[in-house]
Amino acid sequence: FTYRPSGQHHVPTGDLRSDLIAELAMFRRGMERQRLDRALAALAALTISVPELAGVRDRLVAEGERVLLELLTPVAQGTELEAAMRMLSGSVLHSALMHGQLPSDDVIAAVVDLLLRGLEARP
Repeated sequence: FTYRPSGQHHVPTGDLRSDLIAELAMFRRGMERQRLDRALAALAALTISVPELAGVRDRLVAEGERVLLELLTPVAQGTELEAAMRMLSGSVLHSALMHGQLPSDDVIAAVVDLLLRGLEARP
């Protein structure tokens, strides 16, 4: 099996808020068009019984989160960066898997705004 990423990403413009919102909207679009939520859920379930698939999962996640990581690395590090990554990508995936619907533009913007406010308010 050769992994070839096919997901599209937003090209960053330098405006962190807008770039994060646009990248999450691209992730949502992948869910709409390719049903990535179902594929990721199936892969996560299979990884439990077929541990060899963990590498495939890890590569998919790394490529899927690459732009978010690039955007957030200048403003967060360590566990804060990890939490921010999980909050953002998880907001789209959780909505699809647990609520059966993808987040609206307003929800995506609110998630980004909450995260950015939290990063600004840190001690």
